[in-house]
Amino acid sequence: MAETIPYTYLIGWPEHNRYYYGVRYANGCGPEDLWNPYTTSSQTVTEFVKVHGNPTLTQIRQTFQSIDVARSWENRVLKKMQVVIKEQWLNKTDNKSIAPMYGTDNPASDNHVKLKISESLKQWYQINTNPRLSATTPPEVIQKQRQAKLGKLNPFYGKSHTEENIKLFSQRQQGVNNSFYKKTHSEESKQQISNSNKGKVKPTSQCPHCNKIGGINTMPRWHFDNCKELKHDSQRI
Repeated sequence: MAETIPYTYLIGWPEHNRYYYGVRYANGCGPEDLWNPYTTSSQTVTEFVKVHGNPTLTQIRQTFQSIDVARSWENRVLKKMQVVIKEQWLNKTDNKSIAPMYGTDNPASDNHVKLKISESLKQWYQINTNPRLSATTPPEVIQKQRQAKLGKLNPFYGKSHTEENIKLFSQRQQGVNNSFYKKTHSEESKQQISNSNKGKVKPTSQCPHCNKIGGINTMPRWHFDNCKELKHDSQRI
C-alpha cells in the first residue's frame, strides 16, 4: 500500500482573482496527485472549473506526517486569511466543522460573517416565503391565513400524539440533545432581544367562547375549537 503523505495546496485562477486553499489526507495520497487526478472535494471549485477551465496556478504548500496536524494547519491558514468573508476565495468555510464550533472558533461569530449570513437569508426569504405572511402583512390578512388551518381544516384535527410519541419528543429536547444545553443568554443578547421587541404591535385575536384576547400565534392552541368553555358547553348539552 502506498505511503500516505498529507499535504496542503493552493490552486487558483489569477486572471479571475479566484483561489482555493485546501488539504488532502486520503489513504495513499501524496503531493504528486494534485490535479492528477485529485481535483479537490469542493463543489464550488467543480462548478468554477466548468465555466473557467482548469486552474492556471497549482502549488503544494506544505507536507505533513500527521493527518490531524495537516487539518489543523489548514484551518489556521484559512482563518488567518479570512476566506469566509473575502470574495476572491472559493472556500465557503474555514473547515473548523471537523470539530464542534464554539465561541470565536465558529466563523459565524464574526460580525462580517453574521452580516453576510443575514443578507443571504433575507434574500432567500424574499424569494421563497409566502409574501402574504411577511413582516409588513396586515394583521387581518395573517389572521385569515391562520383561520384557514383551524378546526377541521387542520390536517391534525381530531388527532393526538400517543403518550409514547410525547415522551419521545420530550427526550429529544433534553440534556445534551437540547441545542441550548448548558448555555445562557449574555446580558448583551438579552438587551438585544428586549430592544427588538420594544414598540412592536403584535396582532391579537379574541376567542368567541371565553372572550380571552391573546396573540394570534398561540390562541388557536388553547382557544377557538380547543377552548375549555366550548368543551364545558358541549358537556352541558
